[in-house]
Amino acid sequence: MRRYADVVLNSQGVPQSTATVTVTKAATPAGSGVAATIYSDDGITPIANPVSCDSNGRFAFYVANGRYDLKAQLPSGANYIVADQEISNLVDFNVKVDAVSQGANIGSTTILTPGINSMYFLEAYAAVTRAATTSSTMPSVNITWTDADSSQAMSFAITPTDSTNVITAIQSGILIINAKAGAALSYSTTGYLSSGATSMQYSLHIRLEGTW
Repeated sequence: MRRYADVVLNSQGVPQSTATVTVTKAATPAGSGVAATIYSDDGITPIANPVSCDSNGRFAFYVANGRYDLKAQLPSGANYIVADQEISNLVDFNVKVDAVSQGANIGSTTILTPGINSMYFLEAYAAVTRAATTSSTMPSVNITWTDADSSQAMSFAITPTDSTNVITAIQSGILIINAKAGAALSYSTTGYLSSGATSMQYSLHIRLEGTW
């Protein structure tokens, strides 16, 4: 839910005190969509749609996050449409996971639960930080989510396992996903092995970027 405010002007830039603005869900052609429910406050008190401008041509309303067409009707009979306007309090974010001195597989761990269906960009970096006495396998890093279009549970190994057992061993990967709102986006590691008196340890760093 977000407050939206603006001023209706005519072609000469003069505020239109008796203009109205109709808010509809974005559609093609613009302005042909379903009328939106708008409010005078944060989602509690509905108001009439179209909304009327004040004496200075100003108008304001609250509406659920989304994309809308706004049709201004001027007193002269002319009108214009602001098409496909995103009205949202969603914010871009950057989430990170930093797991160091790991000596076992990491079970499924939620990074976040998306608030909307959206594209997300992930980077993963895993490195051996202590080699095992005899041999070891650094585990793969796995990402799980629910696809926004099919609602299918998905899993992807963003990095492979690595059995070189040296502290210069690293694996990295990039993944772009389309995740469904309300379903956890998680990571885990699988395939860890270590042999010898000194066990292998590794670090894991994940960066997730998107829109909440």
